[in-house]
Amino acid sequence: MIKPLGTLLAVALAVSLATIPVQANTIKQFEVPARQTAIRILETLKPIESLIEETQIPVEPQQVTREVVEIIGSRVNLRAAPNLESPVVRVALEGERFKHVSTDGEWRAIRDNGQTLYVSTEYSRLDEETVASTDSIKTVRQLREGTDNRARDILSSVGRDYRRLELLRKEAGRQYDSEYGNIPEDSAHPERDRARESLNKIQKYHRLVSQYYQRYSDMAGGVELPATTEPRWRPRFSGSIEAGFGTNTAESKVAGTTISDTDVSRSNLAANVNAELSPNDRINLQFGRTEEIHFVPSARTRARGAYTRRFDDKARLTAHAGLSNYRNDADDTGDLDRSEFGVQGVVTPSPTFRATGGVAITSTAYPNDDARDVNDTRLELGAGGDLSESVQWNAAYRHANHSFDIDSLTDNSQGHLEGSLIFETGDQSAIIVDGHLESNSFDANNDPREYSRHGLRLATRSRPLGGAQNEFSLEWRGKSFAVDDLRDFTEFRGGFRSREYNAETDRETALRLNYRRYGNDTVVAFLDYIEARLDTRRDRGRETTTGLFSEGDLYIQYFMENNGVERNALITQYAWLGISTGGRTVFRIGPHIASNTEIVVVDGATGPDGDDLGTFESPNSTIRYGAKAELRTRERPLRARVSARYELLKQYNIDNAPTLDRLHIEGQGMYSITPRVDASAQIKLYTSGSDDPNATETTETDLLVGLIYHLGSRGR
Repeated sequence: MIKPLGTLLAVALAVSLATIPVQANTIKQFEVPARQTAIRILETLKPIESLIEETQIPVEPQQVTREVVEIIGSRVNLRAAPNLESPVVRVALEGERFKHVSTDGEWRAIRDNGQTLYVSTEYSRLDEETVASTDSIKTVRQLREGTDNRARDILSSVGRDYRRLELLRKEAGRQYDSEYGNIPEDSAHPERDRARESLNKIQKYHRLVSQYYQRYSDMAGGVELPATTEPRWRPRFSGSIEAGFGTNTAESKVAGTTISDTDVSRSNLAANVNAELSPNDRINLQFGRTEEIHFVPSARTRARGAYTRRFDDKARLTAHAGLSNYRNDADDTGDLDRSEFGVQGVVTPSPTFRATGGVAITSTAYPNDDARDVNDTRLELGAGGDLSESVQWNAAYRHANHSFDIDSLTDNSQGHLEGSLIFETGDQSAIIVDGHLESNSFDANNDPREYSRHGLRLATRSRPLGGAQNEFSLEWRGKSFAVDDLRDFTEFRGGFRSREYNAETDRETALRLNYRRYGNDTVVAFLDYIEARLDTRRDRGRETTTGLFSEGDLYIQYFMENNGVERNALITQYAWLGISTGGRTVFRIGPHIASNTEIVVVDGATGPDGDDLGTFESPNSTIRYGAKAELRTRERPLRARVSARYELLKQYNIDNAPTLDRLHIEGQGMYSITPRVDASAQIKLYTSGSDDPNATETTETDLLVGLIYHLGSRGR
């Protein structure tokens, strides 16, 4: 029998807290000393301004080339702002030329009689013209005669502070790469975003100081920037240790009588430790164990280690190994042991080319059922780079082989090849072409499961300035079976997604279409179909103001006629609207409604009374309605998200059908007790019932609480 881990968890956590170094050093902690050092340097350099004088010297007029905007329409409106709703200031004639200020999307900014106006790019073009400069006098800022040595002394006096600022910038950058370097930049990660904001400020302080230092140095005849020395490397540790305990209770009743009652207790222990042994060597260790103490006494254990080696920023090699097992004291037929080993590498010989490769071997053994043992081997190869400044390419090949220990199961393999071309068209826009080929084969001869997939996609992506994203795609896909060609099909897909977001609103719309046609209409098991999905979302409570929000979804699927089989149409729709508050604490609440409708088309069929059934709505159609609420907060020291939904469900095409009701509450939260210790909690509550006294009523509650200790020795 597996023993409870409650005492062991507490002991393990206490030992971990006592043995892990406690020198913390977050990126935020670099920001204040960097700002103070930059201010001190600028204050020290400030007296140099009193040593500077402005001198005007005559210069010969020169020929200069400048960008101009030429009007190409007969009568073109010049507007006060870059939109069609702004007032027309004046009308320009074809051939008129103006000084070019900037171009942003569909509008050009121009200068006309000292004011900035806007003209459509459709009725204007960029050109260049050569004119004589009107400047005959040039103003030069330089040190007064005899003050060069004084300026050099001031510049030299900030050497120690400048070295300190340089080291703060480098250390903050290294730590950011260590903690967040593996997280994609376009993914949502609030902690990473806040760290990036601090890093940007530190880099700004360093850049500002360097600009002033270099400017004064040039005036003084060239004073070199202070040299910085790298401190001795010390190993750095980061990660977390988590311990928790939870319960799950569930009860079912019929007519007030309990028919089942379960009470489950469980515990978990997890650790994730990163160690940077040198600038080029990193180790990651993970361990986890979860136990179910009552009801179904079982345990799951997993451990994984990875070692990464960098080679002069041009190559990276990672090797990993892992073990996991599952044991169930009540039913050992599902017990398993799994092991995995793998190697991955990345080579970047130049900034415009990279290559990747990797292999992984996994073995799964069932101690009490050898017939289920399986060995997997996976190979991945990839390459990519830049064909030009605006054209990128990527290619990848994956192969997987699954082999079984006994002859009763058939070995099989899968190969997948894909590639893409990305054409950057400016203004954060691109055209993407990608395709894929996939084959699945089995060792047995004439196996009807053997098949291949193929597809080709054309997409456009636009992300202009101002908080907007637009994506459009067309895709052709197919699947061909080697033996049973009756299941072959072809698909045509199309999609559009648009998102507009700024400080006050967030609006998103997505439309997806899909048509599938099978190769043989005589097989009633497979029906041609067409489907469409439309998603919309709008929220006006992004800042501190209160606003309205809405979410909606419409899905339609229609099965075509196939060998006389009935053609059904499925329609599901959902809407949630209400009021929301913005800021770091967001609360949304409002009513919601959803329906699931099935339309049955049986032309030529008759019912029991001899009537032509034609088209009718299935009695299984349902409607759901109720209210939803959601709360999200990032107010330190608390981070939490709680959602609640209460709804009624009814089959509206059945007379006197019972009405079901259910309540679902789910929440996750984390509270920072200290800079190193967080308390976490997860809770789920689900109840369901009905106005039918003979229906089953259920209640389930799930609770998990724990402590998370963040560790790290990140100094150098």
